[in-house]
Amino acid sequence: METAATRLPNPAVSTSTKSALSDFALIRWRVCTAEEMVRWLEQADPTRNERATPVLLVVNAIAWHLRVGGPRRALPGDFPAWRTVYGWFRRWLELGLFYRLLCDAARLRRRAVGRKPEPSLGIIDTQSFQVRPGAGPARL
Repeated sequence: METAATRLPNPAVSTSTKSALSDFALIRWRVCTAEEMVRWLEQADPTRNERATPVLLVVNAIAWHLRVGGPRRALPGDFPAWRTVYGWFRRWLELGLFYRLLCDAARLRRRAVGRKPEPSLGIIDTQSFQVRPGAGPARL
């Protein structure tokens, strides 16, 4: 089993004087902050083990991976093992937590600006979508 002590440094990831964790610990998400996301995830899917990896570390590792890209195994040493991060990510994805988080955050943001929690109307501009020839109504 791989642990932080036994994990070898990844040569594909450049090491700098600043740790990757400190770079991404204060990420401001477009929808919510990382801390708000962690609180929501901890309530939606509480950990069963006191020694479990802190959710904030997992969220920051996911944010780092989304920003930088690359293979999932290329996480810097400041983050949990890639298998841990991937396991939590898959669990949350299968439970539909990311979709629920975005819906809840949208409702909160709508309330914050004085709107109803659920939108009452949706508008689609016809120039936003390109239709392939013959996909429209049948012509006689």
